[in-house]
Amino acid sequence: MEDLSREQVYYREIYILTGYPWCWSCGRDDQQWPKKWHGPFCMDRAHLGHGSGVMRRDEDRRAINILCRRCHILHSPVEEIKLNGELWPTLSLENMIWIKMRYDPEWWDEEYIASVLRGYMPEPEEPPEPFTEEYVRLRGRRPRLEQDRV
Repeated sequence: MEDLSREQVYYREIYILTGYPWCWSCGRDDQQWPKKWHGPFCMDRAHLGHGSGVMRRDEDRRAINILCRRCHILHSPVEEIKLNGELWPTLSLENMIWIKMRYDPEWWDEEYIASVLRGYMPEPEEPPEPFTEEYVRLRGRRPRLEQDRV
């Protein structure tokens, strides 16, 4: 039996209870390691804002997405990162907001997000094509927002 901290139990529950127990960016689960990946591979909780100074780091579900280790590394303010010998686009704050709105809508709180982002609220943007292509290949179509279903 694993000994998990309260925080680990909390994030495991998010991961399981959302109905999307895989990376919300690329669709991989913790058994689908990327090619050329030689380190630990698991699901991480990822704050919407990357790096210090972008957002207040609250351990609050409203400010968290579930990403695989690779996508978490690729959540960066730079435009591209070379990872395992391949050049990848990165996940921006705008992408993270887009993901949060679709995969954890019951915990989407625009007012709260603006407060942790120090008053800044960017327009959501779909993740770059490589993430969406991989997601569709592994999981099918992404969830739509309620207003998109009309």
